[in-house]
Amino acid sequence: MKGIYAITPNDIKENELIEKSQELIEAGIDFLQIRRKEDTLDQIHSLASKILKIIKSHQCKLIINDHVGLAKDLNADGIHLGMEDYKIFTKSNEQKEEFSDFFRKKITGLSCKNNLSLVKNPPTEIFNWNYLAVGAMFKTNTKENTVLVSSSQRSLLRKNSSKPLIAIGGIDEKNIRILLDDDYNFFAISKFLFDNNSPSKALNKIKQVIGRN
Repeated sequence: MKGIYAITPNDIKENELIEKSQELIEAGIDFLQIRRKEDTLDQIHSLASKILKIIKSHQCKLIINDHVGLAKDLNADGIHLGMEDYKIFTKSNEQKEEFSDFFRKKITGLSCKNNLSLVKNPPTEIFNWNYLAVGAMFKTNTKENTVLVSSSQRSLLRKNSSKPLIAIGGIDEKNIRILLDDDYNFFAISKFLFDNNSPSKALNKIKQVIGRN
């Protein structure tokens, strides 16, 4: 897996988020993850349903953060989990059986931060992860208390994973060159895209740097 992966921020209202998501989808974003930590399940369901209608006529894949049941109900393209969410999810044997079957043909991603041992040996009890997320690569305000990945860690993580790695955290059109030099080709971006008055222009800047135009 590779490409450009947009992650929705928490700090913009639904209407603006839908407009900017639509602009990114129409501009050719590869993946869009709905990550709304402060919204209720009903709010996330409403938002995801609206974005799914836009995505249907495009190549973009819709990923749901955290909410496995919601992703299944919506028949989204995949889910993304942190280790804490994964541990909670695995406590129910009934859930494990039901969801492992459903998500076998879906996209599944796991946050590994800068944990080299987790990157080497991610849990495969339920999901055979399509990608692992590593970071934060650069300073970011999207998450609190983030630990930055050093240049040596970036290389180690890249070389020791049997799964595609997605780089995350503070990525923009300038610092992404550093990741390209370390052989990363899968990038998760939030603020640089959604804080821009024209997300499609921001996306095109990234595409130009990585040679996608």
